[in-house]
Amino acid sequence: MMKKVLLIEDDDEIANVLAHFLNDEGLKTLRAEDGESGLEKVRSERPDLIILDIILPIMDGFEVCRILKADEELKSIPIIMMTGVGDKKNTVKCLSAGADDYVPKPCNFPELMARVKSHLRMKDLYDSVKSEGEEKSKASGQILEMICQAQSQFIVDLNRNRPFDGLVKKFLSLTRSEYGLIAELLHNADGTPYLKNHASAQNISNEEISQFFEKNPCEGFKFKNMKTLLGSVVASRKPVISNDPMTDPRQGGALPQGHPPISSFLGLPLYKVEELIGIIAVANRPGGYSEEMLEYLKPYLITCANIMSAYQNDRRRKEADKSLKESEEKFRLLYENIPIPYQSLDENGHFIEVNRAFLDKLGYSREEIIGKWFGDLIAPQYLEFFKGNFPQFKESGEINGVEFELKRKGSSLISVLYTGRIGYDMHGKFKQTHCVWEDITPRKQTEEALGKKTAFIDSILRSSVDMAIAATDLDFRITYYNSMAEKIYGYRAEEVIGRTVVEMHTKEKMEPSRFERAIKIVREKGEYRYMVEQKKEDGTYYIESRVSGILGKEGELIGFLLMSQDITQRKMAEEELRERTERLEKFQKLTVGRELDMVKLKREVNALLEELGKPEKYEEVDKIPNDED
Repeated sequence: MMKKVLLIEDDDEIANVLAHFLNDEGLKTLRAEDGESGLEKVRSERPDLIILDIILPIMDGFEVCRILKADEELKSIPIIMMTGVGDKKNTVKCLSAGADDYVPKPCNFPELMARVKSHLRMKDLYDSVKSEGEEKSKASGQILEMICQAQSQFIVDLNRNRPFDGLVKKFLSLTRSEYGLIAELLHNADGTPYLKNHASAQNISNEEISQFFEKNPCEGFKFKNMKTLLGSVVASRKPVISNDPMTDPRQGGALPQGHPPISSFLGLPLYKVEELIGIIAVANRPGGYSEEMLEYLKPYLITCANIMSAYQNDRRRKEADKSLKESEEKFRLLYENIPIPYQSLDENGHFIEVNRAFLDKLGYSREEIIGKWFGDLIAPQYLEFFKGNFPQFKESGEINGVEFELKRKGSSLISVLYTGRIGYDMHGKFKQTHCVWEDITPRKQTEEALGKKTAFIDSILRSSVDMAIAATDLDFRITYYNSMAEKIYGYRAEEVIGRTVVEMHTKEKMEPSRFERAIKIVREKGEYRYMVEQKKEDGTYYIESRVSGILGKEGELIGFLLMSQDITQRKMAEEELRERTERLEKFQKLTVGRELDMVKLKREVNALLEELGKPEKYEEVDKIPNDED
């Protein structure tokens, strides 16, 4: 038959979540939204278990619990009350009102389900025991009383190991055993199991046993030998009964020196749902132990297991709290001391945390920033951008490279670049932003100055009327191409910028070896000069070029520069000059030869006239140098 669980809870969201988990476990859920209607539903529906909130309309949970536990017909229904985390005062009030158990909010649902199942089993056992007769009912009442005492002691006592002492002593009383222990199952780094003893106790006045426990403090003792009766409980994951331990092969050998004798042994596993978390063991019951005892002891074992589980959860929570505090402290020291400005905003964009670097950069005090809206700290032109960007940031969970201008204390502005992530709470809901930023004001100023300088240089280079200029990076990818280069080489800048020189040479069907030779010479000598003859439809053109390296601030090579000039007109002028010079030289040779012949003839005429006794006819020829002279 399907078990019924009544939820007395006024919060719809919590009730729906609880109902979802309970229904998944095959339980039928009922709902009451206040204390008064909850009482009516208990009387009409007779649920098998009640999950009861403290704060309710009309009548609070404490009053509802007291009324139900005062009713003879209803008091056996287990009540699990929901309290706030760490709310010890209300926890004690829950138990004082008669609650069977409690769980903190927000709920750990696997733990809650384990407790629900545990109490449902206890309810079944209680009902079963109650129907079997007064004698067994009295014994069960004793168990339930012990259970309540053990749970109350664990909740209230600050010494978490003290309830284990009480558990062992009560278990000795129930089983009429001489001594026993309760131990937690743990594992070594290699996965091998061992038992850590939390409490041992004796139930008789035996000097030998007393001396053994005095000499061998039990708390914290580790049982690493699993080839024993204790180990057999772990290995089998089942109850172990041995009424002749000394001959039982599971004992694994003789007892430690001084250990009191064992005439009978009972070891019982403690489970958290299906996980084995420890054992409780007793020894030396008169007449030994029997299988019939196991059903009788089940409710108490469930309580021992619940307390062991709660102890583990408490320890893990403390370890987690310690780790969280250490992490928070490390994080606090980190963000306080790093030179990178850090800030955190709430869901509405108000500052909830900043570090020292943030305050130093902007010149504000902490009091002037915390609680301030981020929009009040940015330049007006960025306000609308922030209003649109912040919701997107919260939705996407991160930002990278978002630029703002922030107001420094006074009137100046700085440019910053943001990177950030969203922080979420345990339910995955927005908690706060975590952002760091970089002051890029100097870089922006440098970029602006460089942009102006680049524009100026580019203007000069582009205004060059006779020099083609192109630049590449170290991968020979073209990065600059002026208008004269467009004119000389016939390509527009947008066609070549971004492409490599190799691509352009391939397109022009130029030999790769020439390019490789040129680069080698540039690397070795600093520059390479060459001339290219271009044949076009309208004639032949001559391009004179010079390739050199572009050096960085440290003198390192960062690229290459090509400067070319169309020297066709100069070549044509040089050719014409050469031709005219040759013609002139030929003409000169021809003219000079004729002049010499005339002089020679004139001298011969003069000589003849002289022989004839006549005066010289040509007086100037003697002044002209003779070849023989």
